[in-house]
Amino acid sequence: MTDRLIIFDTTLRDGEQSPGASMTRDEKLRIARQLEKMRVDVIEAGFAAASNGDFESVRAVAETIRESTVCSLARASENDIRRAGEAIKPAASGRIHTFIATSPIHMEKKLRMSPDQVVEQAIKAIGWARQYTDDVEFSAEDAVRSDIDFLVRVFGEVIKAGAKTINVPDTVGYSVPAQWAERMRTLIARVPGADKVVWSTHCHNDLGMAVANSLAAVMAGARQVECTINGLGERAGNASLEEVVMSVRTRRDVFGVETRIDAAQIVPASRLVSTITGYPVQPNKAIVGANAFAHESGIHQDGVLKHRETYEIMRAEDVGWNTNKLVLGKHSGRNAFRARLNELGIVVESEEQLNVAFAAFKELADKKHEIFDEDLQALMSDEAVTPEVEQYKLVAMSVRSETGEAPHAAVTLTDQGREVRVESQGSGPVDASFRAIESVAQSGSELLLYSVNAITTGTDAQGEVTVRLSRGGRIVNGQGADTDIIVASAKAYINALNKLQGSQKLNPQGAESPI
Repeated sequence: MTDRLIIFDTTLRDGEQSPGASMTRDEKLRIARQLEKMRVDVIEAGFAAASNGDFESVRAVAETIRESTVCSLARASENDIRRAGEAIKPAASGRIHTFIATSPIHMEKKLRMSPDQVVEQAIKAIGWARQYTDDVEFSAEDAVRSDIDFLVRVFGEVIKAGAKTINVPDTVGYSVPAQWAERMRTLIARVPGADKVVWSTHCHNDLGMAVANSLAAVMAGARQVECTINGLGERAGNASLEEVVMSVRTRRDVFGVETRIDAAQIVPASRLVSTITGYPVQPNKAIVGANAFAHESGIHQDGVLKHRETYEIMRAEDVGWNTNKLVLGKHSGRNAFRARLNELGIVVESEEQLNVAFAAFKELADKKHEIFDEDLQALMSDEAVTPEVEQYKLVAMSVRSETGEAPHAAVTLTDQGREVRVESQGSGPVDASFRAIESVAQSGSELLLYSVNAITTGTDAQGEVTVRLSRGGRIVNGQGADTDIIVASAKAYINALNKLQGSQKLNPQGAESPI
């Protein structure tokens, strides 16, 4: 065992399985560049066999990232593994992560395979994967509900077959820390060849214990933790990368391990993922929440002013707070704008895209005198600046809201290039705006979420709005940002409508529920 803890980030794969959080290829690349900048060891870029779009995204990340290992998930089937192998082929360092279910309920009800057949399939999967890379990881799906003797058997066989990392996942978030540590400790003690591999853990947060279970596994000998930025993930999410990293860093005396993570990149990564996925970070979220380093109590404030460590166990600046420096203003030129985007990991691929984005930046600078990094992230995540064909585009709008009168909205938008002006009333200005837009779209969708988040401080801050729509079992998130909340809301609603009209992306988990 080594005292080095490997950080395996699965934001682009497991995180993307959050409802409506599907990302485009370019969005995945932006997050991957930030993860590389943060010095994440392994980036799980997707599930290459899920769809052509997933394959292309994994391949694009593999072509771009040089300093981190790029990984693709694959079921223990030949087709999945060959797709994963082809996708990671351009990577400087590539990994295939293959899995099969090992719990009695999964083997009987889902796989319809006997334990002997599962072991045989797992061995075959390692063989197929090693045709593409020596860096092969194996996971026993639903290990938390699997028989310990069977886990010892299957892990021993895949180690003999050449697996280099053994992942023990709590797929359904069922475990508790003491139990999880004991399971990990028992496996490491009993599995033949355990000293030849890296032991990993992947915990879900259904009972709110994903981080605690992950850290318990580290105490028991795990030297890789699979996690996501902001704890993003399906259902209640995954173990939070920032909480795991700062726990082992702050309590090095307890855990005795170190990561290679550049912690100053944590907050920028958190904000980027939040902006792209439309999942805002709760204010009291550990490490990256807006209140994480705020002190309201007079006693706390007095103590911190006298000596910071009276109430703070970490420095805010160590995780990237207070780094949203003023970067640009209305007099900044195109070269300065492009240079700052590059520093943020945002690659503008064409002059046309740069022209549209720069025009949007100038428009924002006229409304907001101080432009911060977060403003640029939001600006570039607003798909309105991307010169792509969209069915609906906002042209103009006006809203009237008076006490005692029904709010009224007049919206001008284009529908496949044809300009339309519509009016509607509603219970509020946002409701009136949405009703007006819907009178054109007639999407038949259900509004699941409407969320507003201030990007920076101050009364001239941009509001970032997330709208989640559902139709026919498909869920999409739309984002919009503007100094005018009503305009931002209309942008977000239209953005979501355009995603509903677009080609449907296959669920990344395909026919099975991945780890």
